[in-house]
Amino acid sequence: DSCLTVIHAPLTGLYHARVAAIAAATGDFIVFLDDDAVPDAGWLLGILRPLVREPKVGVSGCVARARWLRPRPEWFPDRFLDEFVPIRESGSRLRCRFPSYPPGLALAIRRHPCLDLFAHPRRFAVALGRRSTDDTNPIFSGEDTDLCELYVRNGFDVIVDDGPGVAHTIHPERLTPEWFMRRFRSEGHSRVRLSRLFARPVLSRRNWKL
Repeated sequence: DSCLTVIHAPLTGLYHARVAAIAAATGDFIVFLDDDAVPDAGWLLGILRPLVREPKVGVSGCVARARWLRPRPEWFPDRFLDEFVPIRESGSRLRCRFPSYPPGLALAIRRHPCLDLFAHPRRFAVALGRRSTDDTNPIFSGEDTDLCELYVRNGFDVIVDDGPGVAHTIHPERLTPEWFMRRFRSEGHSRVRLSRLFARPVLSRRNWKL
């Protein structure tokens, strides 16, 4: 398809992929969709509408639901779903604040000079953007939180509307206690890094709960 361009980022990881996409994009809005997220009909129009109509909205997210590839295990508690579908419903517009931003699996952003900060070398050094479970060279999640926080600090709203969303695939290999232990450890490290990056208290109530 002549409308499609494939870009190869030199470094592995979500953060580097997003930076490469932002650098290559030429439009007023940029939309991210993970490879394991299946959009509903009308999703693209729904997630872009707030950005087109409201100049104060800088980031637009959406609701998600689980797409199971095999039956849910009996031991799997409801709260673990937050790792796959953090925002399952909104009912009305949600105006998001740190750390409860919409996930990067399906996200639309407004082009703005603050994106230069997202690719700043100091952020590169924080090693955000999950790559693997390799403990010898880990890259922690959180690049989507970093992106949303940049917009909030530049006076924009980060919102989620209760419109068309996405189905987020839950891969069978992730349905193990061992995978969740690694994930929670990674999320804990990520939250500490993000708190330091944003000059927020590391020992906050939210971080302690996590």
